[in-house]
Amino acid sequence: MRAVLHALKVISVITLVFFSWTYLPLYQIAAFAATKEKQTPKAQGRTAAQGPSEKLEKLIDDLREKTGRAEVKAARGENTTSEIESVKARKTEIDTLDTDLKKDFAATEQKLRTANLPKEILDRHSKFVKNYEDNLAELKANVDAIEKAKTPSALTAELSKTKKHKKSYL
Repeated sequence: MRAVLHALKVISVITLVFFSWTYLPLYQIAAFAATKEKQTPKAQGRTAAQGPSEKLEKLIDDLREKTGRAEVKAARGENTTSEIESVKARKTEIDTLDTDLKKDFAATEQKLRTANLPKEILDRHSKFVKNYEDNLAELKANVDAIEKAKTPSALTAELSKTKKHKKSYL
């Protein structure tokens, strides 16, 4: 009887170890602990806080939503003042983010230059920055045109133009 109980204990321990290894990989806990220690505080904060590019993307999505609502209201002949004011507010936020992004672009360019990377990589970066600046200038011009539109038909036309531009932006 004692031999059977001892064999049952051994089988139980082996089964417990097997299922623990399969469903609760202990090696991943050790790997997670090791990688967590290697992360710098800046990298940990970066995941919690959004960078300027993520904020800009959210602002552009919000602008797309607001201009869409304003376009529908303008087509119906309803008051679009609240949407237009929201668009103006988003424009100032975009200006603030633009300075942060330009600092990031300059820092990236400096890193590329100090790393002595090939000219084509520097050209690619310059092309990206130029494309960003062109798109941002067009977006700002569209928002200015929305603000200056006097009639509902002009407003609808400008909103439609802005909506088409933002589909291709970023």
